[in-house]
Parts: sequence; structure tokens; C-alpha cells
Amino acid sequence: MIDTDDQRPDVDGGDSQPQSADERTAHSVPTGDAPTPTTPLGTASLWMQFLRQPRRQTRALDALAVKPERWGDYAEVAAIMRHLSLRDMPVWKSTANNDVAYVQFIATDRSTWFLTTVRGLDGLWRVWDLTEGRRPRTSEIFG
Repeated sequence: MIDTDDQRPDVDGGDSQPQSADERTAHSVPTGDAPTPTTPLGTASLWMQFLRQPRRQTRALDALAVKPERWGDYAEVAAIMRHLSLRDMPVWKSTANNDVAYVQFIATDRSTWFLTTVRGLDGLWRVWDLTEGRRPRTSEIFG
């Protein structure tokens, strides 16, 4: 289960309250051939899929985000992502920290974008930021 009580990538918040069946489903990791947040590319694929209907998928997006409050209602990032496509061989691992990976996209105007993902203590990758033209340094991510 993805737990979103504490959004820092290095903290496992635990279940502090009982969840409804809908909440458990929104926070569960898919199985089978479906993309999962166990890899940076899986997280990026789910992010793109859920952003197609951000109002309907808010809980799932919150579960994939390091800090959901940074994204508001997800409308702005959804509008940007509509113009992005995954590049060939899109995942770049950070050489400074094995728990940071960047998923590269290309926009319709040919600009390059990076979805920064961070691996939490639970082993799942979550979205930290989406940036145009640069990969954030690990010092920016972990402060």
C-alpha cells in the first residue's frame, strides 16, 4: 500500500486511520502487467495515466506524489503533460543518489522535460517535480 500520511520520501508513515475500500484501492499497487510505482518508468506511466482525469484520480495522484500539496488540483501539470511524450530510453539514474531518477519527455515544441522521481523507504518511486530543460540536483531534492 502507498501511504500518504507523511509525504517525505524517506518516511514510512504507517496506517494511522482505517481506510475505506475506495481509499485502499486508490493507494494500492497494481499487479500483473500494469505499470507499478516499483520503477521510475512505472511511476511516470501511472502519473501520465492518472493525469488524463485529474479530478477523478486525485487520490491516486496524491499517492504518487512526494508532496501532493505542491501540485494543487493537478490541472496545471495535467495541461503540460498532455503535450509530452516519453523519449526513447527515458530513465536517467542520478549518479549522486541511487534513490533519484529522472524520466525524460519531449514536448510537441521539441523542448525536453524531466519528471524527477524519488524512491521511498517502502521501495516505491514517487514524483518529486516536473521541470523543463534541466534535471534538479539531489541537493535541491533533499535540501
